[in-house]
Amino acid sequence: MHISKLRLLPILVIFLVFNCKRQQEDSFNFSELQPQEALTNIEIKDNLFYSNNSIFKGSISATKEEFALNIRDQFNGQTIIAFKQLNWYRHLPFRFQIENNYNGKVMIGRITDSAAAKGLGYVMTEGYIELKYLDDKKMILSIKGKGSQYGENGLTDELVAFKGEVLFKEPIVVMEGIKLEEIVNNNSY
Repeated sequence: MHISKLRLLPILVIFLVFNCKRQQEDSFNFSELQPQEALTNIEIKDNLFYSNNSIFKGSISATKEEFALNIRDQFNGQTIIAFKQLNWYRHLPFRFQIENNYNGKVMIGRITDSAAAKGLGYVMTEGYIELKYLDDKKMILSIKGKGSQYGENGLTDELVAFKGEVLFKEPIVVMEGIKLEEIVNNNSY
């Protein structure tokens, strides 16, 4: 029996799409996460900012016009990602463009010397936040742009590259004015 190559094409496409989504979850070791735990692969200047051993905990808060993620790892590293945009939840994935720190922000930091109470922190000043997926099982979010290191006198002038993703398993989501069921996910992860 001869099977045409055109008939195999849809099967190949489905396999590739499924495999890419699985690789994204596998690169995060999603199956090893416990409920209410998150992983990040945020890079600053092409270097991972947090340890590969970092497991984050925290929550998401959401209204009809705001989204905020606040997570902290066991080493006191912290990531805050937030934006304001009316009806953001009606069409995911949703991309928010950061042009100033008033309507959106990405702040990441970690303790570098706990005895001296010193840390390292960055603020993304341009780029985007993309909320790819959100339901009661998981949240997937990515960032890409440029930002500055936070120093003693505020932000430094040097812009550095930011990129990365956050995967949150069974996140704690505090909703006000909307229900989780109202979020329209146009992806399947």
